[in-house]
Amino acid sequence: MAWKLVALVFVVALVWGCASFRPTSPVCLAGAHLDAYGRCQVQQAPGHHIPFRAGHKVKVMQGFHGYVSHKEDLAFSVDFGCELGTPIVASRRAVVWAVRKDSNSGCADQSCVDQANYVILDHGDGSYSEYYHLLHHGVTVKEGEHVCAGQVIGLCGNTGFSSGPHLHFAVSDAARHTIPVQFQELGRDNFGYVVPDTAYTSQNERQVHCGKTRYSDLSRDAFVHQGVLLRDAIPGVIVKDRRTMTIAGTYYGDHTHVAVHRKPASSGRWVEHCVPVDPKGRFLVTINWPQASFPNGFYWLMITGSDKNCASPGWAWSYKVRVDGDQNQTPKVR
Repeated sequence: MAWKLVALVFVVALVWGCASFRPTSPVCLAGAHLDAYGRCQVQQAPGHHIPFRAGHKVKVMQGFHGYVSHKEDLAFSVDFGCELGTPIVASRRAVVWAVRKDSNSGCADQSCVDQANYVILDHGDGSYSEYYHLLHHGVTVKEGEHVCAGQVIGLCGNTGFSSGPHLHFAVSDAARHTIPVQFQELGRDNFGYVVPDTAYTSQNERQVHCGKTRYSDLSRDAFVHQGVLLRDAIPGVIVKDRRTMTIAGTYYGDHTHVAVHRKPASSGRWVEHCVPVDPKGRFLVTINWPQASFPNGFYWLMITGSDKNCASPGWAWSYKVRVDGDQNQTPKVR
C-alpha cells in the first residue's frame, strides 16, 4: 500500500511539473516575430526582381546580416556593386513614395549616413522597396508617379555612408523594418535569397502596362504595441480629399484616454489630440490636416493611451505618413 501511495505522489508531482513548465521565449532575429506557438516567424517579400536591367550581371557585396552595416532594422538589406551611372530599375510595380536627389556628398563613415540620395517605392500591400546611394541628381522619378517593374528610377552612385559606388537595396514594412526579399531570378535556389560575393544576372524585363498601384494604408494592428486596435486602416498618404480623418478603435490598456500624436519628420514639436475611451475601451477621434499647419511633407504619426492632458506613458516606434494635398488617391501614371 505504501508503494502505491509513493507512486501516486510521484505521478501527481510529474504532472504538476509538466503543467507548470513554461519554456522561455526564443530570441528572434531582427525582422522576425513570435507566433501564437512561440516560434520565430519572418515576414517574406516575394515577387521581386533584381533591381537592374534584364541581362545585367551584378555581384552581391553584402547580404543579410552583413557585418559592415546590415544590422538591426537594416538586417535584411542587400548591397549590389555597380559602376557610377548604371541604371537602377524598380524591382516590382509600385508608386513612388519618397525621393531625394540633391546630395553630392558621401564618405565611408556613419557621419555621412543622412547624405544619401534615394528612391522609396510603395508596393500597395504595406511593403516598400528602398534604393540608396544614388548619383547626384540621378533620380529619374517623382513622388506620386506610378512605375512598372524594370523601369529606370535612378542611377548608381556613391552618396551617403558608402565606401564606393553601389546600390543599397531593401524591402521594408510600414515601420521601416527590413524583411527578407526573395528574388525571382533564383527560383527555388536558396529560397530565393542572394548570397554574398556571388554574381547574378537580372531578368527584370521592363513592363509596359502594369496597372495602377494605390498607396499602402497603415493596418488595423499598426499600434497594438500601444494597446490600440483600429477599426479601420489609416491612409499612409493624406491627400486633398482626406484632410479630415476619423479614427476609431479599441484601447486595451489602463489609461482613460487615447491620444493621436503628429510631428514633422524633419523637425518641430509634437501635436497631440486626445479623446476619452468608453467603459469598453472604445474611442472615436476626428483629426484634421489643414494646409496651414500641415503643409506637404512627411510626418511621424503615433497613437497611444494617455491621460486627459494627452500625456503618454512611454514612446515606441512611430509611422511616417506623407501629406500631399496636390495628389489624388490614384497616383499619376508616368
